[in-house]
Amino acid sequence: LPTSGLPINVVNPHIQLLDHAVYIGSDFTVAPSAIQMIS
Repeated sequence: LPTSGLPINVVNPHIQLLDHAVYIGSDFTVAPSAIQMIS
């Protein structure tokens, strides 16, 4: 899934319709370079 140049990779996105709600979930990974910028 493209993330517009952000250092985040979205993996396995899924959307589920529940009774009166929409559940949106996903796994993601953050590039080590982004973590180094924060710390």
